[in-house]
Amino acid sequence: MPLKFFVCPQTRRIDQGMIARFTGCTLLSQGEVYRMNKTHNLFITASSVLAGTILTAALLFTAVPRVHAEDIDRCQRRIVHAEHELHEAIERHGRESRQANHERRELHNARERCWSERHQWWDEHDHRWHKDRDWNEHDHD
Repeated sequence: MPLKFFVCPQTRRIDQGMIARFTGCTLLSQGEVYRMNKTHNLFITASSVLAGTILTAALLFTAVPRVHAEDIDRCQRRIVHAEHELHEAIERHGRESRQANHERRELHNARERCWSERHQWWDEHDHRWHKDRDWNEHDHD
């Protein structure tokens, strides 16, 4: 004998038994109960996925500006450091020394890296960003 289930609109519960017949509950077959549970589980799963997607998007969009600012700051610090090292090498070893030439290459590499990553480079002498690739390779000669 198949099981009989009753769904009660007041309590939104599915009950088995005689008492449900007398309280305005609707008789359901076992297949209908299975479909209702499957639909309910699908709704819960879809809601969870949607909430997770929204949360992930919110976290990503709030993290992007910070990452962008860190990239610019890191780029600026690399150039400032390379400029400082070049000045130190010139003071200690002279303008045309092997060490100064090495630091000039390091400064060039730092500017090139900023240019390739950001399409701008930091000018430590003017304390400003340049949007054109117009640095002078011999500005410290």
